[in-house]
Amino acid sequence: MEALNVALDILKIVIPSIIVFYTAYKVLKTYLENEQKKEILKINNDNKQKSLSVRLQAYERMALFLERVMPVALIHRVKNTRMSARDLHMALLNNIRTEYDHNVSQQIYISIETWEQIKNAKETTINFINIAAQKVAPDANGNDLHKAILKELAQYKEHELPCQRALFALKKEVLRMY
Repeated sequence: MEALNVALDILKIVIPSIIVFYTAYKVLKTYLENEQKKEILKINNDNKQKSLSVRLQAYERMALFLERVMPVALIHRVKNTRMSARDLHMALLNNIRTEYDHNVSQQIYISIETWEQIKNAKETTINFINIAAQKVAPDANGNDLHKAILKELAQYKEHELPCQRALFALKKEVLRMY
């Protein structure tokens, strides 16, 4: 009988200890899991902030690219008074390709649809320039090509120009981020 009383006394001590241990274990486990989730959320938010900064820089670079390859801006930047039409033609195309090649890596930060519009703007601008170059005489000067390009562009309203449409899409995409 005394052994039974001793066993009951031991159980009276052990069972509450097990309950307290189990409760403490569960509380501590839940607390640590919540802390881990908070840390992961913090890391994710930090990464999103860093990523957002890089993405915004990509949008800025592509906006600058589109502004720089708009035919009027491009001509004023590249044209030299002594250039022949052929020299100006080559310089314009070279400038567009160089600008594009310099910024091509930005496509990983920009949606596929917007990137396609940017590529289309580049290709259409090259086509404008090529069409205008075909319409001037082989021995023409740079001013003649300049006028021919402006004549080609005059067929479009400003907001219909591919560079303007791509710039609009780029801005719209940035606004969706906020």
